[in-house]
Amino acid sequence: MKKIGLTGGLGAGKSTIAGMLKNLGATVISADEIGHDIYRPGTPAYDELIANFGRGILEKDGTVNRKKLAGIAFSSPELTVKLDSISHPKILDAIKQKLSELEEAGTELVVLEAAILIEAGWKSMVDEVWLAVAPKETMVKRAVGLGFTEEDALARLKLQLSNEDKIKHARVVIDTDCDLDELKAKIVWLWQNAFPGE
Repeated sequence: MKKIGLTGGLGAGKSTIAGMLKNLGATVISADEIGHDIYRPGTPAYDELIANFGRGILEKDGTVNRKKLAGIAFSSPELTVKLDSISHPKILDAIKQKLSELEEAGTELVVLEAAILIEAGWKSMVDEVWLAVAPKETMVKRAVGLGFTEEDALARLKLQLSNEDKIKHARVVIDTDCDLDELKAKIVWLWQNAFPGE
């Protein structure tokens, strides 16, 4: 089973690329979606989050408000490390479980979409890394379009490795600073050339 790690900073366009690859036939694992699952009420991470960040991170129905949690966790390096120490091992375990199930099922190609693939040391789980990049202004603008404040977006990007540092780890670099049609053409070309016969 071939495993592609798809990464990029906030607003870099990796989720859009993941969607395009899925449409072309790839099986996509989203670390972000797994993160949602491990924060559900009744899970070990849920109790740890409340113990460390307080009940102020909860919605009225008891679910974790990820924006509130991020606002607190990314306000200082210490709190970021605390959140990472709670969430990363559990997300990693779930990803490994999913990869194992897909391999047993005979899946040929998996794309692991993870913003923190390199930062969290998960690169060893994949065969190669594909990196989505865009200028910082574009990334911030996209993040604001997703509901982040400009301040939050900049704080989040500051905690992530720069494009220059991430490029050192990538086999494929995809510039997403273009319209959707042009990006789709790039992804189709990559698909056809990186995976002949898929």
